[in-house]
Amino acid sequence: MTMKSRITGVILGAVALVFCTTTQAQNGVEPRYERYNADRKSIEVDGDLSDWAGVAFIQPRFEASDARETGKGNSTIGDVTYSTFAEFAGGTWSGPDDHTTLTAVAWDQDGLYLGIVVTDDEHEHAAGNAWNGDGVQMGLTDADRSTVTHLYNYCIKDGYESGKVYKNGDAGIIADKERGPGNYSVAMVRDDAKKNDHLRGVIYPGFIWFCQV
Repeated sequence: MTMKSRITGVILGAVALVFCTTTQAQNGVEPRYERYNADRKSIEVDGDLSDWAGVAFIQPRFEASDARETGKGNSTIGDVTYSTFAEFAGGTWSGPDDHTTLTAVAWDQDGLYLGIVVTDDEHEHAAGNAWNGDGVQMGLTDADRSTVTHLYNYCIKDGYESGKVYKNGDAGIIADKERGPGNYSVAMVRDDAKKNDHLRGVIYPGFIWFCQV
């Protein structure tokens, strides 16, 4: 798998809208995930998933609504098709071992935490920006979903050390705040043996909250 999945951004858009009460899909994710109740739990941003015990990780499918995309791993609900992965610009998806994304959200008085676990048979990120490759782009919107108020980008670049925990300021990663106020902490790990990537982070109150992958 050599292209970035859109699902992380879609999920995080939904996280910003957890108080939506309509049953119609608003964020392009499966209706059962339109409302997400984040667990209250303190998380250490250290690259270790053990403190996420008891927090449910979810895997929502999303609408591959861009005409340039081909949805794969599809499920139809009503008249809407939701996809596990969107092939784009020559990228391909051969099944869950090729690419699967699990996401969880928690919060405490210090901030909002996002945990993401990505199964990927290979990790590729040669580009000089975080969103063009195997990275994470997190966006939050205003209540009307008309304006993206916060946008953050994270990735581990090619040439990484498998199993190493990368944090803010470390060489070999990109972690940037493209839009919005607020400070954040992030920790990322790529494990070649397990073929997965973890990202963890927090955005602090008074600004915005962030997560762990």
